[in-house]
Amino acid sequence: MSHHMDVDLDHASRLIEGMLAESAAIPQPSPMPGAELPGVGPVITALNACYSSLCERASRQASRAQQHARHTSMALRNAEAVDAGTAGTLERLAP
Repeated sequence: MSHHMDVDLDHASRLIEGMLAESAAIPQPSPMPGAELPGVGPVITALNACYSSLCERASRQASRAQQHARHTSMALRNAEAVDAGTAGTLERLAP
């Protein structure tokens, strides 16, 4: 049984870059006009509040995604460095 883990670092880096790009593209809320209109005003006000809340939550999630992407990137770099170090050690030990 092999306990070998194969990680495609280029693919992982592209995924991390994509996550960072997507998390930076969160739209800023812009309220719909008409909140002052009689009848539909309260509905538009409620929709604006919902959209604002959704954007705020998306922004918090994007911030968390950016933190995870940075941590993952650092872990991949560390794993690559350990792998390179181990490979160098094994080459020196090989007859």
